[in-house]
Amino acid sequence: MLTPITQGSKVGIITPSTALNSPEDIRNGLRYLRKTLGYEVVLGNYVFENFHHLGGTAQQRAEDIMRFFSDSEIKAVFATRGGFGAQYILPELDYDIIRRNPKPIIGFSDITALQMGIFAQTGNISYAGPLLGFDFASRSIHPQTAASLQQILRGKTAEIC
Repeated sequence: MLTPITQGSKVGIITPSTALNSPEDIRNGLRYLRKTLGYEVVLGNYVFENFHHLGGTAQQRAEDIMRFFSDSEIKAVFATRGGFGAQYILPELDYDIIRRNPKPIIGFSDITALQMGIFAQTGNISYAGPLLGFDFASRSIHPQTAASLQQILRGKTAEIC
């Protein structure tokens, strides 16, 4: 059974792969999480970091992830972008903490490496879903994507035919 993430819940924001170009890249996505879904958004310390083409060093990106898995008030973690580099974080994670504090990571593309690496070590369920710096680039996400995301965040599954 999926745990609903209710309005008013805190959600963490991470950049585990390719760096953002600017804070503007995720402005629309953050607005959607706050205004449409009613979440309290907590930015990782390194969300806007740029280390070569990545969103910080592997240690910095892992630190943001571990901060949110260690915080019982954070109910889900949303990724800003995919791209490349999430696989370098995996050796830096504390899987015991993640196992004891399960919560979904939402994203796709390179985020899948992070989701599957964590799943393999802990069984933590994550969701393929929109990226704040990609799917919201044109202001809002596709209505079908929004409906699917809202359904899964409410703890409901969809039948796949």
